[in-house]
Amino acid sequence: MLGNIWNFLIYGPIHNLLTYLYVITGSLGLSTFILIIVIRIVLWPMVAKQYRDTKKIRSIQPRLDELKEKYKNDPTGMAQAQQAVYKEINYNPLGCFTNFLIQIPVLIALYQSVLAFTKSGVTPQNMPGLYPFIEQILKGTGQSSFATDLFGIQLLLSPGSIFSNGLFASPAIPYLILLLILGLSNMLPTLVSMKLMNTQVPKVKKNEAKTDAETMQEAFSSSLNTSTLYVMPVMLTLSMTPLPSIVSVYMIAQNIISTVQQLLVKYLHDKKLSKKLVTVLKNKYAYSNADAEPTAAKLLRLSQSINFLADELGEFDHIKTLSVKIHDIPFEKVLKKIKDPAKALLLFDRMAKTPEKAEEILSQA
Repeated sequence: MLGNIWNFLIYGPIHNLLTYLYVITGSLGLSTFILIIVIRIVLWPMVAKQYRDTKKIRSIQPRLDELKEKYKNDPTGMAQAQQAVYKEINYNPLGCFTNFLIQIPVLIALYQSVLAFTKSGVTPQNMPGLYPFIEQILKGTGQSSFATDLFGIQLLLSPGSIFSNGLFASPAIPYLILLLILGLSNMLPTLVSMKLMNTQVPKVKKNEAKTDAETMQEAFSSSLNTSTLYVMPVMLTLSMTPLPSIVSVYMIAQNIISTVQQLLVKYLHDKKLSKKLVTVLKNKYAYSNADAEPTAAKLLRLSQSINFLADELGEFDHIKTLSVKIHDIPFEKVLKKIKDPAKALLLFDRMAKTPEKAEEILSQA
């Protein structure tokens, strides 16, 4: 029953579309790239919502940290206080999880469809799971086997089977390059997330002796980041060696296209935020056109540790998160001294970029 539903609603449409793209392009590798682009476009609203939700939860993280400390002995009070904050910013904590659940089956079906071409004995004349008209079109090509050559790589052969004849022999070079590209592409999503869409608010404090717990936590975080960025991609790449090369092509396409999509979502988000900031600066803080646009542009370039504050200004016309700190100086203190929130943010940005001079920068403002 569940298998029939899976094939009818998810796997069947994706597999038939991949097969049709293969007929059009004559290349399994190229059709895989195109299909992933199509699916990513379909998933666009979910990816965009996931990005917005990430920005929202990041903006309230300092407030949630304070609630954890305040209600550390009162779980019920903690839950109620959290829900109040979530409601205030219109955030659904189950939203990201729901988005994830919706995306995963689609990506699994795509992966299964790619693997269907690698099964022993499967040819264009007997490919299972096709709609009648797609089956007719595929058989009409007259092919007895799939065209699976891509830049000198036989997509149905595994890199491991080629390496058995010599790792650096001429036939193995394209497969080595394939795995190298795969390894680099495996790092892309994590690198973009860590460097461009950092969701962690660093807790920059004054120079003081660290406790053993803080030292261990920093060491653990550093080790985890290293493993996520370097070790896991290498292990994942090596695990592809015994699998058909089309699987590596699929993963490369998935990594590159999803990364481009992330960057495009961020670009469009920032473009929309810029318009909101210009409107807020002009209508609420009496900025002229000549001043509002360059100021909004500067706010979009705030340090990663505090750039979510610009989102709040554009979203709510004022900044709600006042407790985030740079060198133990909360933004609330800066805002009390610099009444204009845009100018206060730009000053806070200077403090974030040189936290060791934060107090000096604030005192001279």
